Amino acid sequence: MQWPSPRLVSGRPADVSLSSEESLVPAEGSVDRGTHSTTVADRTEPPILEMRLYDRDGWSVIEISGELDIQGVPLLRRLLLQAGHRIVFDVRQVIFVDCGGLRLIVGRAPDPARLVRRIVAEENGRVHRLLRLTGWEKNTSIYASVDDAVRA
Repeated sequence: MQWPSPRLVSGRPADVSLSSEESLVPAEGSVDRGTHSTTVADRTEPPILEMRLYDRDGWSVIEISGELDIQGVPLLRRLLLQAGHRIVFDVRQVIFVDCGGLRLIVGRAPDPARLVRRIVAEENGRVHRLLRLTGWEKNTSIYASVDDAVRA
């Protein structure tokens, strides 16, 4: 599978947007099981992953929406290479994240004094729940909005 290269959104090098529109989910249909039929997938649109990198008051903000799974991890790594040392992850629109994506978001740098990561997540959202379940919530800074994360 070939992932798209980063494309400039506003013409400024700090603004980058990536998306993936391919899906591994089978198209809507049914499976014949004798006298019964079962729906394989009732989703008509493929899951879409979108990421955007932009600058907010000296912070690199990576806004993520959709499903962040193993196929999206290389996209996130590309954005992390372009981001500065102070990063805010806005994951309020993430509907699924696997352990690889979560690890990249909360990952630690060899020198924590040089790299600061803050996460913007809904209080009862999926990502925040996963952070609680894994115990990683204790070691991360979670905020309700990008403005709160930048001002803190």
